[in-house]
Amino acid sequence: MNTSREGMSMNTKRAVLTGAAGGIGSAVARRLFSEGYDLALCDIDGEKLNCLTDVLSRDDASRAVLATSMDATNEDEVDNFVSEVLCSGPAPDVFVSMIGIQGRTAPLWELSPDEWRNLISINLTSVFLMCRKLIPAMIEAGRGTIVLGSSQRGKDGAPGLSHYSASKGALISLGRSLAKEVASQNLVVHIVTPGPIGTGMGADGVGIPGMAEKLNVPMDRFGTGEEVAELVSVLASGRISFSTGYCWDLSGGKAVS
Repeated sequence: MNTSREGMSMNTKRAVLTGAAGGIGSAVARRLFSEGYDLALCDIDGEKLNCLTDVLSRDDASRAVLATSMDATNEDEVDNFVSEVLCSGPAPDVFVSMIGIQGRTAPLWELSPDEWRNLISINLTSVFLMCRKLIPAMIEAGRGTIVLGSSQRGKDGAPGLSHYSASKGALISLGRSLAKEVASQNLVVHIVTPGPIGTGMGADGVGIPGMAEKLNVPMDRFGTGEEVAELVSVLASGRISFSTGYCWDLSGGKAVS
């Protein structure tokens, strides 16, 4: 599935968002759209992506949204998507990656090599593929912000989720290294590390009594997708202009507990 609403303005801010149909991704898409960004969205779940674009269209039918169902681990599909984005308007001002799966909970020695490769490919390689195609255009434009969605578990680790924690920890290192590579090109990179969020992968835990306490969240609640979107919108705005390569925590105090 590939849907496109033409007419992206040459003067409007543009944002590219991967993992747009997920719980956090859709909240980020709605927030950036409400702040005046034209959007180029992608997700492997075409049905949910269609639902999201319908919601955005109801909010403002005159605004431009390009939405593509694709596998972000497939180099050819990524290349085609980015080519379409760059052909439809100027280089994006913002690239936000919210792709991620948690995978099966199991000790490391019970994970199959295929499980490991699949999760690393989705959570990490997809970001590499998108960055390598988008960043040259952003460098040429002389500006840009990259926001990478990692996880608190990428810092702390989690028993039974070694593959997930490893992928998110690697994403933090990728973001920090990339930040230093593009700093002289007027590009900044931010890493967002949510803790328990009550949407997407974390939705099932919200209704379980005592779950926030069990997860050692001092605020004793789950965060929301809208709270993550709030942080992403501030970072995307460029108002925090002398920061790059930093991990921005959203864990209800879990990071300092």
